[in-house]
Parts: sequence; C-alpha cells; structure tokens
Amino acid sequence: MADLIAGTGATANSYTTADEADIYFEKRLHTSVWDNADPDDKDKALMWATRLLDEMVKWKGLQVDSYNELRWPRYGVFNQDDEELSSLDIPQFLKDATAEFAMHLLVADRTLETNRDLTGFKSVQVDVIKIEMDTGNANASKPIMPKSVWSIIKFYGSMYGRQLTLVRA
Repeated sequence: MADLIAGTGATANSYTTADEADIYFEKRLHTSVWDNADPDDKDKALMWATRLLDEMVKWKGLQVDSYNELRWPRYGVFNQDDEELSSLDIPQFLKDATAEFAMHLLVADRTLETNRDLTGFKSVQVDVIKIEMDTGNANASKPIMPKSVWSIIKFYGSMYGRQLTLVRA
C-alpha cells in the first residue's frame, strides 16, 4: 500500500492526515464508521477522497507549484470574509472536506458506475404512463460527492461538468 503523505510537495497524496481527521470527527456526530475503521483503510480513504476532490472540483485561484501532485496550495483564493488564504499550506476547510469525504467512501464505493439518468427507477413505461421506483439499491442514487462535502468546499470552486439550469423570466 502507498504511504499517506499529507500536505504540500511533489510527493503529497492527501490533504490531511488520519490524526487531523480524527480531530475533525471529534466535533461531529455519527462517526462510528470512521472511528472503527482500520488505520490502513483510513489512509486509503483519505488518499482517494483527495484524488476525487481534485478530479471533480475546478478550484478558484492558481496552483502555487505545478510540480505538486495535488492542486493545493493555491494563491488568489479568498474566504467568505474576503481574506486571502495562505498560499503556503493546506487550508482547514479542505482538510475537513477530505476527512468528511473519506468517511463516506468507507461506507460505500460512491464511484461505482450506474445508469444515473434513470437512477432510482426500476421501470418506466410510456404507454399509460407507469413509473416504478427501485428501492433495492440505496447507493445507486447517491452522487459521488456527498452534499456534506460540497457544503464545505462550494465557496472555493465549482464542479467540473456541472449542468446549469436555464430559467426563463
């Protein structure tokens, strides 16, 4: 197994350590999945969550060093109070989001291929319109990125490939 290397630099593969994630989860309810996970699985989940965050989010600002494996640290990124984030280290919001995402990945493989266009439906019939919901696969309708993770990072980037909704006035 690859060793978890958290932080900045050319060999970093996670935005946070398992110890930092433990601190995050001390302030959160419903963490038994994380608390009871094998330490190696925690490290793998943190590395996977980091990779998915970098693949799925178009971060604001510019990467400090293009030689880094990860897309943070960045400069030109401001928080909600219009204060510029440090370009020297990984911001706390990103460490928290990585931990949150990692816990969800320990629960289930949210990246499994599904027919997301018809997720949640067992069958659809056009003649005499019949729709039957599929309740057998609870994970099929979950997005890859949990809403709890998106709520932490949404101010700092946008989702790649996200569809905009056109509203006519």
